[in-house]
Amino acid sequence: MKRIFYLLFVLPLLLVSCKDDDDMPNVDFKVEISGGKFVNNTIYVVKGDTLKVEKIEVVSHDKKAAMGEVSYFWDGRFLFTNPIPPYKISISTDKMVLAEHRFHFNCPVYVEDYPILTSYFDYKVKLVEIPDSIPNQPSRPITSGYSVVRD
Repeated sequence: MKRIFYLLFVLPLLLVSCKDDDDMPNVDFKVEISGGKFVNNTIYVVKGDTLKVEKIEVVSHDKKAAMGEVSYFWDGRFLFTNPIPPYKISISTDKMVLAEHRFHFNCPVYVEDYPILTSYFDYKVKLVEIPDSIPNQPSRPITSGYSVVRD
């Protein structure tokens, strides 16, 4: 009798686990960052300027999608969690060391018919002393640098 019970219990689990684990939703993110110049996959910021995340939003191409609170990190240290869209943050560079830094943030992503996902954003930030230290190339919008993963 126990075997029949276990079989009835395990059968639905086997059917659920047959879904392709590599199937990911078709989503992109719009990230607006100001206060720096994005050149060669690096955000250049003049010391004393303020780096700002103006807006983050998820864009789904087929299913309904939403995102949760955004947690921000600078060189691996927690800065702030913003639960309110458009998820802004301002980072003052007055007292920072002239060097290359890492700016990370992450958020949960909720997409219809998918488990809860996490989106990770990672940017290289180089703090420079004067604007002439920034490479003389056209700046492009700061929108890259993210990945979506299952937890």
